[in-house]
Amino acid sequence: MNTIETNFDFGKVKIQDDIVIAEMKEGITIDINYNKEFLEFCENYFKGKPYGYISNRIYSYSINPTVYLNTAKNSNIRAIAVVSSDPVNQRNVIIEKQFFEHPFEAFATLEEAIAWIHGVLAN
Repeated sequence: MNTIETNFDFGKVKIQDDIVIAEMKEGITIDINYNKEFLEFCENYFKGKPYGYISNRIYSYSINPTVYLNTAKNSNIRAIAVVSSDPVNQRNVIIEKQFFEHPFEAFATLEEAIAWIHGVLAN
């Protein structure tokens, strides 16, 4: 398993094979600029290959949902998983997934999210 970790102003990103796992900082707002920086990093690493993204929501932060529109158009992310036991985050996924044209689901554990992403990428 090939793993690399990088820290950004907005949080920590770990790439594990064909999955990106991000843990954003408390109170941050993910906007178009942060998303652009994140996507450039991922696209440089994956070089056009499809990959999955997991948002491991340990901390509370907000997301401009239009970043998902940009992500769908400008990246090879083929699935997004959100990991959180917080009911608010679970409800937010219902709204967020409407902005992304690929599979987008919420999970209680990181292991469940990883297994689901691998399944999506295999198809």
